[in-house]
Amino acid sequence: MRKHPMKSNFPLNKLLLILALNPVQISFADDIQAGKFYEEALQSYRNQNNAEAIIQLKNALQQNERYVSAHMLLGEIYLQQKSLTEAEVQLGLAKQLGADPSLIAENLAKLYTYQIRYNDLLKEIDPAQFNSGLRPVLHVYRGNAYLQLNLISEALN
Repeated sequence: MRKHPMKSNFPLNKLLLILALNPVQISFADDIQAGKFYEEALQSYRNQNNAEAIIQLKNALQQNERYVSAHMLLGEIYLQQKSLTEAEVQLGLAKQLGADPSLIAENLAKLYTYQIRYNDLLKEIDPAQFNSGLRPVLHVYRGNAYLQLNLISEALN
């Protein structure tokens, strides 16, 4: 009978458990690092340093591409800069990843207004679905969309 040259006293089931948990640990570490980048981005944004905020948000998204808050903030910054294509991508990803609709509704309404996509705004943004604090702002965007589409009677409602 031939012996295996690499005989170990370490149980195979423990080794398999360690190997199985390793991706979870890496993922958790990535999430922590993404959170740090996001916090730095938020601080830069609050200090009106959008260029630095964008860099930190991109770093966060390299660590965790599903980081909804990073997509939302990046979309908001791009929207402020009138980088509409980039804003649309980021806000769309945030929406697709399950962002709270009340946190992106106003930015989507702005985006559709800037892009002259009034029908999309009217179709996708219904103020009745949102809290009373957000409704007035969304009604203004919808009213403007109706006016731009020359739908005066709907704008007055």
